[in-house]
Amino acid sequence: MTARKGYRRLVCFGAAALAILLAGGATGCSDRNDQVDSLSATYGLPSTRVDLEAENWVLVPAENSNGITGDTPVTLAVDGEQVSGSGPCNAYHGDLDLEGDSVEITNLASTLRACGDPVMKAEGKYFAALEAVDQIDVSDDRLVLANDQGVRLVFRPADATGD
Repeated sequence: MTARKGYRRLVCFGAAALAILLAGGATGCSDRNDQVDSLSATYGLPSTRVDLEAENWVLVPAENSNGITGDTPVTLAVDGEQVSGSGPCNAYHGDLDLEGDSVEITNLASTLRACGDPVMKAEGKYFAALEAVDQIDVSDDRLVLANDQGVRLVFRPADATGD
């Protein structure tokens, strides 16, 4: 008789526990459906920083405002708050501040390799343009850095086909 009484208690306890779980689970599910999951709500929306850091960028000479040309590809890469790459002559790095579609590139430093006069002039123009930009747009497989005074630097992903 005691075994039967224990069995009934176990069944009653199990049924009560199941009822509590089902009631709590149903409430949890209905509450969950009423809330917006921030990750799913933002999935697929553009993120300038993510798009910017996802690529190594190469300058498109024909689409620049200041005629930066040369035999060496001019590159740009972003990692967190840092920008780096290769200018027409020297490697460089600097600080990046990005907020929405506003950008500021500061504290540029480069290696001290000497190149011919035209290349050094192109490099000076490039570094000055980088420090002058204040707008950024990453779309359609293009990175555009610009300002309202006519500076425009256009880059394409490094792994994209050439111009």
